[in-house]
Amino acid sequence: MDVKTGQELTGEAIPKTVRCERISSDGRFFARLNTDRVEVIPLIPDEEEIAYRRLHTQPSPSRYRSGYLAARAAKDDFAAALYLNLIPPDERKGLIAQAEADALAALSRLADEYWRGGKLEEAVPLRIEILNVNKAKFGPEALATINSAAALGSLYQRMGQFEKAIPLYEDVLKHRKAKFGREDPQTLYAMRMLGEAYRDGGRLPEAIALLEEAATKKDARTQRSLLDAYALDLLARLGRAYLGLKKWAEAETHLRECVTICEKTQPDDWNTFDAQSMLGGSLLDQKKYTEAEPLLLKGLRE
Repeated sequence: MDVKTGQELTGEAIPKTVRCERISSDGRFFARLNTDRVEVIPLIPDEEEIAYRRLHTQPSPSRYRSGYLAARAAKDDFAAALYLNLIPPDERKGLIAQAEADALAALSRLADEYWRGGKLEEAVPLRIEILNVNKAKFGPEALATINSAAALGSLYQRMGQFEKAIPLYEDVLKHRKAKFGREDPQTLYAMRMLGEAYRDGGRLPEAIALLEEAATKKDARTQRSLLDAYALDLLARLGRAYLGLKKWAEAETHLRECVTICEKTQPDDWNTFDAQSMLGGSLLDQKKYTEAEPLLLKGLRE
């Protein structure tokens, strides 16, 4: 064909067509053009390639175990069931237990993060779930259950919800005494935590009795907690005594300090309202009406 006119040239020989062969004559290789170079790809795998392919077509329990744990962590029930079915039956029970332990550990880490971040309300349901799972799985006297109850109690105490913390601490102390004995550091620690909860919850007689039992020369923290309980109890007693003697100014001094401590440690407790009421009364009898009124109103909440 004439390239200028586009007309067919008669009598000219047709050029021979050359086939584009990309496979070698022996059929073992395939050639592929990649930009400015040619890649030669083997079509018949060697022994190393065959071994590699066989390895990836054989069952792999370790890969299935990893897949199951990852699916459980992601709460993908379908994938978890699929992987678990591929695991040898005698290994499934242990793998399920490991997944449950991993899940509880993840919940505990998240609860700790909420604690450190001051998101206490968000940590509560996690700690409750951990306690319930451990109690159902291991029983109420298991160490895991005791420790999870202590963690929940500590959370409630930090939130000022002493009425919820105290029953948990009482169970923890009972089980730790039975398991470790009275002199064990874990038992003494539980006694101190319960004693502080009693103190901050306004149950001073119980706090003093328990902290006296737990106080040792080796535990300065327990001794300080005991002294705080003594001081709070003494201030309330002195204030009430001075009121009975109609020594209003002396009563005010002790009751004002008592109220300051109570409002910090147990703002919504009956003992705080009682102390506020007594302080308001001492101010009223000194004709300090402006100061007395809000305290007497707070005291009415009791």
